[in-house]
Amino acid sequence: YLECYLNMSAGVRSSLGVVCFSERNDNLLMWAHYANNHDGICIELEAKPDLFSWGHDESNNLNFPPTNKHRYKNCGVLTKVKYSRDRPLFMDPAELEHETESWFTKSEDWAYEQELRVLIPLDNAIRRDDMFFCAIDKQCIKSIILGCQMDSEEKKEVHAICSKLGIAVKESFISSSKYALDIVKYHPDNHHSHINYYNFAKITKF
Repeated sequence: YLECYLNMSAGVRSSLGVVCFSERNDNLLMWAHYANNHDGICIELEAKPDLFSWGHDESNNLNFPPTNKHRYKNCGVLTKVKYSRDRPLFMDPAELEHETESWFTKSEDWAYEQELRVLIPLDNAIRRDDMFFCAIDKQCIKSIILGCQMDSEEKKEVHAICSKLGIAVKESFISSSKYALDIVKYHPDNHHSHINYYNFAKITKF
């Protein structure tokens, strides 16, 4: 029974990847956990209906293996994650062979992420060593937001690259009065203009 369970589960889990997004760009925990403790970046995407055109019908360009082309539900569809106290349960291991609904359920403890997910076949991803990446058209990028702990020289480098690509750049600063981030349009002088002499937490790295 256990061997059957593992075989069924491995089929879908070994052939699909999950691309994860958040509805918020200013969540302190997301910046701490996923952007190197505010030292990285956040990629802000345009929320357009056709932003994610991946799907499993004949009109798309997904590279499903011939035997899997119509096997999995929810592929290519941007879907909100549900947060629950209960794990998804299955009565029959055979249910796991094509099952994808459980990929959109997480513990209530993760609700702060306000996560959205897209499932894509790994054959459609770009592999670099042991990691998989999904190409995004630069026209879909609304802006690059720089972390509040990013070095000023690094900010300049990112801004220079984005300027050549026509991508807007913003940066975050620690709010002087709240446990929050202020996100403003990037400018080299912001490091000085955002100094708050009554709250030194406003200062970022120089």
